[in-house]
Amino acid sequence: MKQNGGIKMGIIERYYLYREDGTEDIKVIKYEDNTNEVYSLTGAHFSDDKKIMTDSELKHFKDVHGLLYEQELGLQANLFEYL
Repeated sequence: MKQNGGIKMGIIERYYLYREDGTEDIKVIKYEDNTNEVYSLTGAHFSDDKKIMTDSELKHFKDVHGLLYEQELGLQANLFEYL
């Protein structure tokens, strides 16, 4: 568990955010306290090893950079089949 000011925080989940082409771009480790460790796998978004973001900051980052959850990749592929 991660320590934050003496309070132990457990990991809720780990997941990736993807580019439209399916490339893993961001690794996210989500903690219980509205804290996310965000790692750029490609170095395209920031130069530090990781950034700490709240849930709302991460959602904004995801939207600004056009990143997708894994389940959104499949949905998007299905939409394009019908165009």
